[in-house]
Amino acid sequence: MSVMHLLSVPLSICTTICRCQIGQYRIECKISIYLYIPTYNIAPQLNISMDSLLPLVGTQSISVQKGFCSCDLSVKSDRGTYDWPEREAGQNISQMCQYGIVGQNITRICNQNLTWGENDTNCPTVVTDKINQLNAAIKNQTLTTESIVNVSTQLKTVVFQATEKVDQSASNLAVVTNVITQISNVTLPVSDNTVINVVSILSSIQNWPPTVLNTSGSILVQLFEKIATQFVQQDNFTTLDFTQNETRIVAERSPLLNLTKTGKSFSTEDSNQKQANNSNVPTMSTSPKLTASVTLPPSLFSSISSNLTDVGIFFTVYKTAALFPIANSPGGSKVSPLVVGVTVAAGQEIRNLTEPIVLNFSIPPTAAQDNRDSNFSCVSWDFKASGGIGNWVTDGCNTNQINGSNTTTIQIQCSCFHLTNFAVLVDISERISPYNTSNPPLPPEIDIISKIGISLSLFGLVTTVITLLFIKKIRQKDVSKYHIQLCCALIGMLLVF
Repeated sequence: MSVMHLLSVPLSICTTICRCQIGQYRIECKISIYLYIPTYNIAPQLNISMDSLLPLVGTQSISVQKGFCSCDLSVKSDRGTYDWPEREAGQNISQMCQYGIVGQNITRICNQNLTWGENDTNCPTVVTDKINQLNAAIKNQTLTTESIVNVSTQLKTVVFQATEKVDQSASNLAVVTNVITQISNVTLPVSDNTVINVVSILSSIQNWPPTVLNTSGSILVQLFEKIATQFVQQDNFTTLDFTQNETRIVAERSPLLNLTKTGKSFSTEDSNQKQANNSNVPTMSTSPKLTASVTLPPSLFSSISSNLTDVGIFFTVYKTAALFPIANSPGGSKVSPLVVGVTVAAGQEIRNLTEPIVLNFSIPPTAAQDNRDSNFSCVSWDFKASGGIGNWVTDGCNTNQINGSNTTTIQIQCSCFHLTNFAVLVDISERISPYNTSNPPLPPEIDIISKIGISLSLFGLVTTVITLLFIKKIRQKDVSKYHIQLCCALIGMLLVF
């Protein structure tokens, strides 16, 4: 710097700060420009000549440092809303979870390419947090009929909100199951609102992933039936008919004497039902592929203890079999999309009936065309099968396919000698086999006639061979050798095929 500048007064013109990002580094520079005014020209009148202004670039600074991920504010996720401040590349930042217990953190890293990474978190979602809070609350309070209604209502609301896959988890289902278990264990009068809430919960849960429902679906059905049984056994109960999308319950309490004379019948086509009105839940089509009817014989009620004057009965209709998965299925069978449960709350297990209950499942023409090459079997749900997780069994039910035309409704009639949940098992192995020629199996009569004909043919051929071998006069002829060979070939063909 010259002496002139030392004898001058600096006058700042501008200061510029520039920043740029190069790869993972951020470069900052600061440049200030000054004009120096010589002091000897400074007079009280400030008579300054432009020639005496000496421009000079003043302070200059350049710094190089690692790059930063920019601020990411109000980032919403299923686990809360978080603000992520500016962070240097390669560093992470942790925050306390918005939901869940104290001590759980959510972490995010600023990658070397200056982009934010995915959240690394054990934080629960808002739905999971609500379910856990409800589970904790029910353990710490003395339940009453009113509080059970309140708890079941809250649980229904939370389950309806579980529309994301992350919320439809096995852990959440276990907590839901635990809450319903505690409700079912309370020996208090059961409100119809509690039953309605549990039906709604079951209806919503049927949309959860099959892998989640495989081991818990049967438990939920058992808990529901336990609650419904307590409900229909109450003296002040009369009737209830409620539908929530994929599940329906029809219940009533009737005089035992009347039932021993007339029996009881039910049809899924009956329309005297209360529909759930909830705008948060998507509705299903009201025209199911299958319809069904159930007839309970009078003899069933004659076997019930005469100490009872009234008997509670309820039928349950599931429009999907999601809660009733086939355990260890070979892949060639499926359950019809309609399951009908029958329960008589008589305080005793009803099985080994002398006269069967009759269920009729009807498949409309369009679905019948799709299943024309399938085999149908009536099955019932055994809660104890497959190690306690439940499975479909054919024991105790007889199947009769009344109408098997390709263009008309298929009628499957089931005669069963116990009460539980029933459905039709569709064996599609014939339909999906690459060797299937779409030919229906032979009727039993033709099969018997075929076996008789083959047996007579074998007898005649064996007799012919014996005759040609043991009668010397005939055996010596050359043509007899050919006859013996022909008969042996025919015998082999009939035995093999």
